[in-house]
Amino acid sequence: MPVASWILFPKPGRLVDLVADASALPGCEVRMDDSERLAVLVSDTPDPGSDKILHDALQSIGSLAQATLVFAHAEDMP
Repeated sequence: MPVASWILFPKPGRLVDLVADASALPGCEVRMDDSERLAVLVSDTPDPGSDKILHDALQSIGSLAQATLVFAHAEDMP
């Protein structure tokens, strides 16, 4: 079950769109920071394949300027 956190930087004027777009991805929770300049995404996917699909989907969001991975952890489950 890979778990990761990302800092999302929007294209200029697109933070609200970015939060909505990223929140629509399965297994993701997204919040704006207090300064309303960036967002934080936490993901929890069932397996490494789903995590790769999520990563690719995240990178294709049109309102996203940059996504920075801050933390990732994956553990083999029996």
